[in-house]
Amino acid sequence: MPSRGGVPAAEALLPSGRNPERLSLPALQSKMKCDPEGYESELLLIRSQFDSSLELFKQQADMNFTSISGISNDPTVA
Repeated sequence: MPSRGGVPAAEALLPSGRNPERLSLPALQSKMKCDPEGYESELLLIRSQFDSSLELFKQQADMNFTSISGISNDPTVA
């Protein structure tokens, strides 16, 4: 992990200041039961990232549907 003077780089930390680690759903649920306030910011961040990804997926699906429906012959639409 990149660091300066022994302090981890900001990008390598979660909003709570914890190091990021891949947790299985049961492990995350267990940790959240023990310390709900401590994991709230991570949960909100993950939810926000999920919502953004879902919105992008929907936009891409709409674009693909439009190109399949006949606009694909227009060279300005890729």
